Amino acid sequence: MKRVLCALMIAAVSAGCTITHDWQGTSHASKSEASFSKFSGKQTFKLVPHPDAVTTRIKYGIKLSAGELRLIIRSLKKEIVNINTSGMLERSLEIKNLAGSGLDVSLIGKNARGSYHVELEQQ
Repeated sequence: MKRVLCALMIAAVSAGCTITHDWQGTSHASKSEASFSKFSGKQTFKLVPHPDAVTTRIKYGIKLSAGELRLIIRSLKKEIVNINTSGMLERSLEIKNLAGSGLDVSLIGKNARGSYHVELEQQ
């Protein structure tokens, strides 16, 4: 009985784990970027548009040599980007009236090897 309970506890604890190898990156108010040799799990970062920005350009890209990576960008009001890729992607879009609200940038990886970047530019 103890072995069964122990196995269940280990499975429950390890089910939500994030595994990263050679993560080299940075994240600050207007930019988040990283490269990695292996990423499985989820990471979330907060980006904050400039308070005086009427329009904000969101530039984002993913370059993978293996695995899959989902990029999700959410404002307080809605989901702006939700894209899954196993290759290369480079896009930008403009959003009005983001000033004062933060953006959540979430990455969900499955054996991903490569890099990503998300950057905010005031217009």
